[in-house]
Amino acid sequence: MIKATVTKWGNSLALRIPRPIAEQLGIKENSNVFLELEGDRLIIKHGQSLDEMLALVTDENKQQLIDFGAQRGKEII
Repeated sequence: MIKATVTKWGNSLALRIPRPIAEQLGIKENSNVFLELEGDRLIIKHGQSLDEMLALVTDENKQQLIDFGAQRGKEII
């Protein structure tokens, strides 16, 4: 467990994430995190936003389109 200090940042409060924890979680400057209350505990979850995930898509890792043939109903093309 690492002790951290909550500081004032404008009208809000800020909590610094120590470098070893940030590196372990893959959190960088401007990363999105999700805050959740569980009783009296603050849970910080790290996940990628849609923009972060889309930034990882390249021509090399993009799936190819599959042609299923001519329309058979009222599909929108």
